[in-house]
Amino acid sequence: MIRESYFENLLAKEFEIEDLGDLKYFPRMEVSWSTEGICISQRKYILDLLEETSMLGCKPLDIPMDSNVKLGLDQDNSSVDKGYQRLIGKLIYLSHTRLDIGFSVCLRSKRQTVVVRSSAEAEFTALANGICEGMWIKRLLEELKFSIDSPMRIFCDNQVAISIAKNPVHHDMTKHVEIDHHFTKEKIDEGIITLGYMPTALQTADILTKAFPRVNFEEIKSQLGMLNIYSPT
Repeated sequence: MIRESYFENLLAKEFEIEDLGDLKYFPRMEVSWSTEGICISQRKYILDLLEETSMLGCKPLDIPMDSNVKLGLDQDNSSVDKGYQRLIGKLIYLSHTRLDIGFSVCLRSKRQTVVVRSSAEAEFTALANGICEGMWIKRLLEELKFSIDSPMRIFCDNQVAISIAKNPVHHDMTKHVEIDHHFTKEKIDEGIITLGYMPTALQTADILTKAFPRVNFEEIKSQLGMLNIYSPT
């Protein structure tokens, strides 16, 4: 029986589908439902991986990477360890449900096409790209019949970049990124976006880009609402 929901009825008109109830398992993933939302984990996958590598008795680390470690060039010219490569591949797959250890921003990181002269200008260029991405997501949600009437709130941790975006007086500072300047200012004037300052200490997105000491790591995880659903209460 197809549930009485707009999305499912829409799919049923185009495709032959069968309602199997609430999702509980997806390849290598477990899904738990509660009144507070949906939790995704890979507990069984982790246990199987630990058993395969004879590490069931190991103690977990508090952080995915030491923030003080200094990496150097690999001087080992020995043959490739296929078992090690296979293990790395499994760990990469595991990180798909753990945004706190996946450093996910690296998946979309790329060199800016515009040469800038300061960190503020680099932030400003990234701000324009972020607005484009936000507008695309908004249009996608509207296509799925989610109504979004309020302006998108875009946060930036660089006050100079925010000032450039809001104040046309800074025209001389942004001649070489003029298209981004006009685009951002236009979206502010149209009420499509609003800009807000986000102090670096509260920048939760940083967990997606770099390693942190344990205290900072746990604080950001808490801000993101991430929790261990298997920990004793």
